[in-house]
Amino acid sequence: MQAGKGDLSIDFLGEQKSPILTIDNFSGNLNAVRQQAIASADYTPDQISKYPGVRAPLPRDYIIACLQPLLPYIYKIFKIPGHLKPNPKGSYSLITKTEDQLSPWQTIPHFDKTSPYMIAFIHYLNEGNFGSTGFFRHKATGFDYIDEGRKDQFLHSVQQFLSSDQRPLSYVDAEHPEFELYHSVPYKTNRMILFRGYMLHSGLVNLPTDISDDPLTGRLTANMFVDFR
Repeated sequence: MQAGKGDLSIDFLGEQKSPILTIDNFSGNLNAVRQQAIASADYTPDQISKYPGVRAPLPRDYIIACLQPLLPYIYKIFKIPGHLKPNPKGSYSLITKTEDQLSPWQTIPHFDKTSPYMIAFIHYLNEGNFGSTGFFRHKATGFDYIDEGRKDQFLHSVQQFLSSDQRPLSYVDAEHPEFELYHSVPYKTNRMILFRGYMLHSGLVNLPTDISDDPLTGRLTANMFVDFR
């Protein structure tokens, strides 16, 4: 599993011109990665995050294979202080909730952690016309990332919105009343994207294809979070 140097591109987006890395043809052995995902029979509902589906732990060999070729890029591009060390965790993920099963917080974009040194990875694994990953700006505050200084104001504003009649009872899309979509990365087989986890983001769910608990045919991704601390 290697990141082809010619396949890496960088966009600098949002208020901070934060980097979003896109690496196509990421894994040199995608079939083995898929087989690992299929063999992970212990997919369970996510009880910790707000992910609307099921997850199974990523194998350690996958995590190592992802990180080894990318760490030099990550430290440089995301300006990670050299004394901080990577602490990775992650899971295979499948969207399974229908729109009538969503909680209020699953109808808006989210952030993973308030630290600028937590990097999110999303590896698109299956073939199909699946939904993109979108990056958003909160209209009421103007925020497109949430750090500790912004967290309370953002959560208070969003809670007011979720308690109002304006809240959509659906997955996030480009026409959300409370958030502006300013960038998206299409789902493409064997594409890896990396970004700071405090950026507001969401899957743009394609309802006819994305909702499935079958790792053979669903919107299968490997999601990894690397917290440098």
